[in-house]
Amino acid sequence: MSQSITVDSSNIIDIKNAKCPSQPESVSLEPGTYKVTLTSSLKYSGNGLPVKQLCLFVGQGTINDEVFLIAEVDRTTYFSITNTSNVFAFAVDQYLPDDSGSATVTFTPA
Repeated sequence: MSQSITVDSSNIIDIKNAKCPSQPESVSLEPGTYKVTLTSSLKYSGNGLPVKQLCLFVGQGTINDEVFLIAEVDRTTYFSITNTSNVFAFAVDQYLPDDSGSATVTFTPA
């Protein structure tokens, strides 16, 4: 069964001021291999700059098992986990007021 995380413009991390409006969106995934896809209407600078990537943080419970991945529009990514893991998705920007839209990353067992 697929699981998804949606990041909208109100949840973008303010990198300039080191502020996160809320805890990043996350899902809990069981051990296995996952196909990752991203769809996005998220835009920086109003409707000017499309966001085609989201950062993913995969926490498997120990510091040695934590990794960052990038989900990209039009590119399928695969990753494997050995423990039940929380996966967080987020975007960052240095000027938030003009951001719009949303992006959804989907995890499908491979």
